[in-house]
Amino acid sequence: MRIYWLYVCDFGHAWHIERDDEIVPNFAEQICSKGHPAVTGSRHVAMDLVEIRFRPAGRVVNPKRPPGKQNAYEKDFHLVLTAVGGTEEVVSQQLYKWREVLALAERFQGRLVEECFRRMRESGL
Repeated sequence: MRIYWLYVCDFGHAWHIERDDEIVPNFAEQICSKGHPAVTGSRHVAMDLVEIRFRPAGRVVNPKRPPGKQNAYEKDFHLVLTAVGGTEEVVSQQLYKWREVLALAERFQGRLVEECFRRMRESGL
């Protein structure tokens, strides 16, 4: 499970650290960028929202061809959905141009992981 620690020092500087729940915060993380120790620290559990990434689909298909004619799909992307800090991912089967993958990503933004995984699998995207 992903955890956010929010710290504040006496001088009002605030910072956060993101980590797995099993890892205990160390002393160095409790010092602000100006060198002041934290006086408050609060632990927040991350929401189970989907993480959205774009995976470039470009590949070298024929290295013996002249430059500029060796590659394919260099302007195409897969949409990749994962749980924040998770290992399972769902990858689109289709390739999308940049504007298309952005529009598709907006359909999943701010939604829960399981809902997104289900929608992606059912739609055959």
